[in-house]
Amino acid sequence: MKNRIPNWLRIIIMLLFISLWFLAGGITLIAYSEITKKYINPDVSSFYIILAFVLVVALISRTRSESVLYSMEILLILNAPIIAWVFYKAATNPSMNYDACMEIVTRKKTYSLSLDDSYYWSGCIAD
Repeated sequence: MKNRIPNWLRIIIMLLFISLWFLAGGITLIAYSEITKKYINPDVSSFYIILAFVLVVALISRTRSESVLYSMEILLILNAPIIAWVFYKAATNPSMNYDACMEIVTRKKTYSLSLDDSYYWSGCIAD
């Protein structure tokens, strides 16, 4: 980037990237803290939940990337049987209506409807 773009434009682009990544991280942090407060422990202040998440992220960011990737791999391997069991229980449940699933999959969707669905399933719904 140094050889292709003038210095003043490079600084503007980097400041834009910094602000966008900071905003994305802040939104993610607030969303996780609100979901944690809503479903895990509603008695704790949001400030303490955000502080706990920031401390965990700060500690993890100081470790080597290899260690973080190995830890994530171990967690995935340990959680895979639980996820498979939940999918199995859902698929073999007699209340499962496959006709309704096919209706959802095959209906014609518009772009705004897809965005509404993704917003709904992201867990950001207020009561």
